[in-house]
Amino acid sequence: LEVVRDRVLREYDEVEEQIRTDEENLRAQDDKTHETFTEWLSTIGPGCKTSKSSPPTPTNPPPKHPIGGGEAEIDYDALEAQRNAAQQPPFRPSQDYVDPCKDRKPSCRRNAIKSSFLHAWDGYKEHAWGHDELKPLLKSFRDWGETGLGITLIDGLSTLWIMGLHKEFGEAVSWVGGMDVGVSGDYSQFELVIRVVGGLVSAYELSGEKHHILIKKAAVLADKILHAYNTKSGIPDSTINLKTLQSSNSPWAGTSAILSELSSTQLELRTLSFHTRNPYYDQITTYITDLLDSITPSDSLLPTHLNKDTAEWSNDHITLGAMGDSYYEYLLKQYLLTGKTEKRYKVMYKKALGSIVKKLIKRSEPSGDTYLAELKKGSAYNKMDHLACFAGGMFALGVEELDQAPNDDEIEKHAEGLAETCYKMYSSQPTGLAPELVMFRGGGDMERLSRGSYTLLRPETVETLMYLYRTTGKEKYREYGWAIYTAIEKHCKVPSGGYTGLRDVAQDPPVPDDLQQSFLLSETFKYLYLLFSDRDGHDTISLKEWVFNTEGHPLKIRARNPFDLWSKDAIAAREKYLVKHAADRVKDFTPIPVEEFNEARFMAALKSSLPDSSEGSEQDDSSGSYESGSSADGSISNGGSEQSENWSARLSRLRAKAVESERDG
Repeated sequence: LEVVRDRVLREYDEVEEQIRTDEENLRAQDDKTHETFTEWLSTIGPGCKTSKSSPPTPTNPPPKHPIGGGEAEIDYDALEAQRNAAQQPPFRPSQDYVDPCKDRKPSCRRNAIKSSFLHAWDGYKEHAWGHDELKPLLKSFRDWGETGLGITLIDGLSTLWIMGLHKEFGEAVSWVGGMDVGVSGDYSQFELVIRVVGGLVSAYELSGEKHHILIKKAAVLADKILHAYNTKSGIPDSTINLKTLQSSNSPWAGTSAILSELSSTQLELRTLSFHTRNPYYDQITTYITDLLDSITPSDSLLPTHLNKDTAEWSNDHITLGAMGDSYYEYLLKQYLLTGKTEKRYKVMYKKALGSIVKKLIKRSEPSGDTYLAELKKGSAYNKMDHLACFAGGMFALGVEELDQAPNDDEIEKHAEGLAETCYKMYSSQPTGLAPELVMFRGGGDMERLSRGSYTLLRPETVETLMYLYRTTGKEKYREYGWAIYTAIEKHCKVPSGGYTGLRDVAQDPPVPDDLQQSFLLSETFKYLYLLFSDRDGHDTISLKEWVFNTEGHPLKIRARNPFDLWSKDAIAAREKYLVKHAADRVKDFTPIPVEEFNEARFMAALKSSLPDSSEGSEQDDSSGSYESGSSADGSISNGGSEQSENWSARLSRLRAKAVESERDG
């Protein structure tokens, strides 16, 4: 029965993934797609636009991509034809690679990583400047919309500054000054916040808050993005058209919002509120945290899908991998960003951490590798995404910054165990590069699956190595990082500029995907560079002064609550605003541009939209109860007036309690 159960769970997951990605729709077009669909989908991206002629549109259009929503218009034959037409030589990795730092000095290795970043940057600058991503083999580009938004350029700003590349930084800032944020196309509002808003705000802070154009562009873009929050529940649509300001949900997500996207914009928008003195960005995203807090299950582990209309969980999938990961990361980091002044984030993180240790951390047999399982229908599903490798760094940071005694030793042990397993995902492959996911069937040892055998050169493992070196000082983490860097140089470097992902980490010589992801510049090379910097970060980034967002952009820790900048009237108005719109959000709004914002106008606009006390917007529902998100009648609001009143009253009590705690320190 155990064997049958495991088999059924595996088959259930495979069927669910096929439905979500609509794999069957592609099989009829190309037999090769059946074997490589997942990696292909992850690399073709939305609304692919290249400087070459576009390949023919398939008879049956494939589904929209979860990152940006555009139709995937590339097939492998067309790519090969383009490459031949452009007289591009076949990709051959650097078999004659020579270690430039045989003396193993950290300074030498740091400079080598800096040179590799410049190789990626120069390739982008020559062949894709102002566009979203570089296609290094075609010497071309890919845009997420009709024209480029400079995703790679903005994602690379913080790394440029940290590495001391101020000339390149200045050139990039000049481009930002003329960038058009009104681009047509369906963009992921989540990706725009973490990559573009986060990148601009981080660059502004790192460079001494002198380049005001960075914060202005971030505010203008955020004003457009927040139109995605114009929904009845306040739960945002997943995509936004920056030109028409029309939002929608990605077809693959249906009526659900994705946990990791919903819960991972708070750091960026709160920091933007601080610099613009405009609380609107923060209040919109803090409302989401309030909502999630009020419907959190008793074990503090949240499913990946939330119904946008009813605010009810729409599946039972628990994971620290894709679609769940950064929710847990941002619980800890929201607490740190506010200078440890908002205690509720620490409480939420520690509760979730206890359940992660109890229910998700496993050890394989017979090797004893530590891994993070997932939960489906309450049972362990032994798959681990490379994305989940961030958790080792999160554990280590929590041990460093939180008082978790007497559990610190246990948590640190789990952090180091996960780091070993994640490095093994690299060292066990012929190319020395990790696949997108691995399985531990029946709790056995690690297996690589063909459907997840590709690599996008993700940053999560080197991120964890950086945190663990900072917190433990163990040199082995530097050696692990250098081995990963060496594998990237050997197998992914394109001589004409840039780096490419691979379609199969077990295939040597490898087959490239011809795409340089923007996070290679914002995260992978940055974390490698920091791994070989001083432990205290005084020569680069100190973990006592900065918090990294989920895209690797450092944001400044502030020892006080940002709300201290505003009057008591503004704080009170913010609370009333949250209550009024908890069940029925504003249908239409026009955010005030940052250059025109002043507190008097903001207060006037808020007060004009607030109800009189006779409307009972702050009426307390004394009969309501707060238990795992249930209202007085035991249900989440579904639009009925009675349930809406309970929902509003409950949120009112939650926020009042939170504000009281903040003011009491």
